[in-house]
Amino acid sequence: MPSNAETVQGLQMSDIAYVKVFRPPFMGAGGSGASGAIAVYTKKGNDMNTDRVKGLNSAILSGYSAYKEFYQPDYAVSQSKYADLRPTLYWNPYVLTDKKNKQFKIEFYNNDITQKFRIIVEGVNALGKMARLEKLID
Repeated sequence: MPSNAETVQGLQMSDIAYVKVFRPPFMGAGGSGASGAIAVYTKKGNDMNTDRVKGLNSAILSGYSAYKEFYQPDYAVSQSKYADLRPTLYWNPYVLTDKKNKQFKIEFYNNDITQKFRIIVEGVNALGKMARLEKLID
């Protein structure tokens, strides 16, 4: 039966039996069928159990997810014979500032295709408040 996002968000993980993603085009959708779909199958009455599911670990995590490392070539040391097509040019999850050191200098090499830079700065202050700044530079 069709449901909205709020209904699905309210389901307990222990009540979900299976999740299936249908990539576009999904002809079972109303309208032109150009959209995809997500099917969430719940357990039947006898299968439902309020106890923790055996073998399924759970934890409550706060903050951001673990950081990801991106390749950052140093063309001052060696040139590459392959085209540089990296979508992320600079990534640093450990920029720390304080009252004394308010600025942080970054250096990176551009790839072979970028002409505009989208700079995204995200962080958390000493009080735990999150901040985000996004700017496009031509």
